[in-house]
Amino acid sequence: MDWNSFGGKWPRRDGKDVVVVNTHDRRLEMFIVGNDDALYHRWQERPGGDWNGRWESLGGKWPDDSDPVVVVNADGRLEVFMVGNDKELYHIWQERPGGDWNGRWESLGGKWPDDSDPVVVVNADGRLEVFMVGNDKELYHIWQERPGGDWK
Repeated sequence: MDWNSFGGKWPRRDGKDVVVVNTHDRRLEMFIVGNDDALYHRWQERPGGDWNGRWESLGGKWPDDSDPVVVVNADGRLEVFMVGNDKELYHIWQERPGGDWNGRWESLGGKWPDDSDPVVVVNADGRLEVFMVGNDKELYHIWQERPGGDWK
């Protein structure tokens, strides 16, 4: 049995090394932080098919202990959450399912512990809700006011 390489030289990090999700149309898309601390992704061209030819950067500068958390929104767009070097929670999302990314990481605030990663779920009505444990060991959450909308 032969293993196929996706190329690149990836650092071994604390926690997860790669995150893979099923997209709205059943293609796989993977995310990994590179040696330059930016987040990269690569995806299948069609379900069960070939992968696109190169890694694409989503940018950012992520600490060693921050892992990407990826969810599929109710409308099929992917959204990624990560804790930054400044300990704030950031997210980036696709403009449409399978489409381009919005091009900027947006802060959702907070000051989170070094080893804190968010838990993100899609509510029954399609809103995203994020849970995190703070420096005081209490559980916090933030949620969208409506699916794809502002955060509260």
